Amino acid sequence: MNKFLIVLFFIFSFFEISSFFINFKKEDFSLTEGRKLYKVKGVSLDRILDKNFFIDIEKQFNDGLSLRIPFTKALNSFYFYFFKESRVKEVHIGRNNWFYFLSGTNLAIYHNLYSDEKINDFKEGIIRLQKFFKGKGKQVYFLFIPSKINMHSENVLLKKKKEGFFLREFELLLKKEDVNNISVLDDFSESNERLYFKRDSHWNDKGAYIAYLNLMKKIQEENDGFEIEKDFEVGRQNYNPDLVRMINIYGDWSESFSTYFNRRSIHQSRISNDGNFSYEKYTYDHSLNKKTVSLVRDSYGINLLKFLPSSFNVVKSYMSDDMRDCDFFRQQSLLDSDIIIFILVERGIVKFDAVRACFPGYDQGRP
Repeated sequence: MNKFLIVLFFIFSFFEISSFFINFKKEDFSLTEGRKLYKVKGVSLDRILDKNFFIDIEKQFNDGLSLRIPFTKALNSFYFYFFKESRVKEVHIGRNNWFYFLSGTNLAIYHNLYSDEKINDFKEGIIRLQKFFKGKGKQVYFLFIPSKINMHSENVLLKKKKEGFFLREFELLLKKEDVNNISVLDDFSESNERLYFKRDSHWNDKGAYIAYLNLMKKIQEENDGFEIEKDFEVGRQNYNPDLVRMINIYGDWSESFSTYFNRRSIHQSRISNDGNFSYEKYTYDHSLNKKTVSLVRDSYGINLLKFLPSSFNVVKSYMSDDMRDCDFFRQQSLLDSDIIIFILVERGIVKFDAVRACFPGYDQGRP
């Protein structure tokens, strides 16, 4: 009933305001801009159905009304409630009001844009990076998070298969090259839990916890006596989804979800190294393991920072945008770590293309 009233309100408000401004007398020419101001060409059923009428209305509002922001939000809401469409091309409205981020680099959707040679370049960047850090006596791990659009969208049938989309094929390439890659694809595919937000571009804490356990088990295999922290408090929290903010519509779209809280006292400080690269540092004096770990991450990886600090006495967190700078990998704060983890969502694989040039000669195993 409430949604029906909202829809009626939008219909009434939109057409009342539109009719007023169609007939609103205003100057035809802007002296300050040196151009003609836009006016609606007319109303007809055909123009409403092909949406040109709404485009005209928005143009006239842009030129003649200071209330552009609320009007645009109302127009976005109209498209969403009536057509189930987003006016932001990067956001797709799926079934049951699931929202998906369609980045141009999203390998889950657009991997066919990349040739086999280019995909081999992504792989080569990862191989060279692993050789570099292993040559420095560091343990290095890679963890790529499946794109939400593969796990929970119209592509959902793909998750029932053991092959067929980019990340699984790419992980098989890494396995052949002995890359220390931690896969979560099988666990994500077989999980009955909701591991992503419905209307946000990111995974939730349940998905991050699965990745955390897989990562810790791999580290435990390679470090005798390594203990895994599993004592986390689970609660509920409201979240305002980023894709709702992006498409800018009216309505309460906040989501309530299960979240994990670290029982241990964690100290956090933001510092920078030589003024070039900033990172967050988490310390805990009574951690389970006396090791230092560096986490090179995108926005997805921030969820792991709820879990890692109680398993390591020092956790350093770096944003992966710095990977475009070769000096990033040679900074002392990174090389002081015992373990280095690269965790990025699937589309972040393309960032490793630029990494190749940072390590010439490593394709033949030479330092």
